[in-house]
Amino acid sequence: MLRRIATVLLFAASSLNVLAAESEGFDNLDFDVTTADGVDTTRDTRWRHSLSYEHGWAEEGGSIVQRLAWRPQWDGLIGDRVFFSLDARLRVYGSQDRFTPAGRDHTGRMRIRSLFLQSSGEQWAVLGGYQVINLGFMDIVAISDVFAPWDFSEPAWTAPEDARLGQPVLAVSHFSGAGSLHAWVNARAEVTRYPVDGLGEQVAALLGTTNFVLDDDAPDYFARGEVVLRYQHAHGDIEQEYILASLVQNDPAFETTALFPVPRLRAVYPRYTMAAWGLSRVRDNVLWKVEAAWKQGIRPSDTNGVEVDSLDLGVGMEYNAAEDWRLTLEASRYFRQYPSAVAATTDDPWQLAARWSRDFLNQTLSVVAFAARSQPGRVTTTSLSLTYRLQDDWIVELAATHVDVGEATLLAPLLETASATVLRARYHW
Repeated sequence: MLRRIATVLLFAASSLNVLAAESEGFDNLDFDVTTADGVDTTRDTRWRHSLSYEHGWAEEGGSIVQRLAWRPQWDGLIGDRVFFSLDARLRVYGSQDRFTPAGRDHTGRMRIRSLFLQSSGEQWAVLGGYQVINLGFMDIVAISDVFAPWDFSEPAWTAPEDARLGQPVLAVSHFSGAGSLHAWVNARAEVTRYPVDGLGEQVAALLGTTNFVLDDDAPDYFARGEVVLRYQHAHGDIEQEYILASLVQNDPAFETTALFPVPRLRAVYPRYTMAAWGLSRVRDNVLWKVEAAWKQGIRPSDTNGVEVDSLDLGVGMEYNAAEDWRLTLEASRYFRQYPSAVAATTDDPWQLAARWSRDFLNQTLSVVAFAARSQPGRVTTTSLSLTYRLQDDWIVELAATHVDVGEATLLAPLLETASATVLRARYHW
């Protein structure tokens, strides 16, 4: 759980797009991912494309990023009532990129972010396909937004639209004057990705040795299914949401089953239940946010697989100074119900985060500063990013991120690319 807290804050700092691309007013950012209750089925059918190039340098290890990416998008109506959406990305990695095997000039990867069909009526909508679902009101700290797993495989290089992993889901929504009710079901939960490939390499990075035996107790498809219910209600300047969910933990828990002759661990994916509530209210130039979530049956990685309950609380505010500059402050605290044998050595995790941004030169240049601190581990994250719009279709971005781990923890091996500088150029048409 410790590494998850720190990498959430790390990604929020290093994701230049989500830091800089703040919309007018208080429209919620959702990592540019369409959700089941946010699809505009009245838009005309059209293709959209984005071509981008990235080059990056890491402070430790000299890792090089050298990538060319094409992102095609298509959405629109098929007939009168069926909406279709496709969002994919094809990447080509150069010879010096850290993902390109030695001796090869390049390599390539393709990833589908969303692919779904939706049929809607006056008071209902049904969606089926591959999609990312975001929950809650918080932008930085994570309280109830735990349905879609994160991609931390390259936290300093990953753009925000690639940070959440999609899942095959069936979604049903009902709309009325009192509010909206949404239900999502997926057959198999995905798990969080970290800088190492494969579960065995992740454990080796955590333990600092390959001398161990790992049993991966991954359940079958329907044993890893998840169900989420969300009710949303708005009245005046207040919006609330209530969430009930049966979820599979995105991070596996490791149980030590033997110590001799070599350590033997078992990776389990525990199921837990969550009841959450969130509220947002706009007063003058300030958007106030609060979230609370009760999670029963989680297994943090630092308790050797011991099951605990947790009350997670988060508060935040966004101040918009008449479109001149913007400030976001968020804080969270996880109140864990540890067994007596664990509580003596384990502190409740907490997070603090601040983000400031301002536009210059008729909103063509955006400057964003970010700072965060999390405990345990004394993990401090800072970043500074610049975004310049050359033309309506051309954008250049430069971001520098630094992460400092103040205490020796199991987290350190997973932050191998934590401090880095990235230059991106994007063209849209």
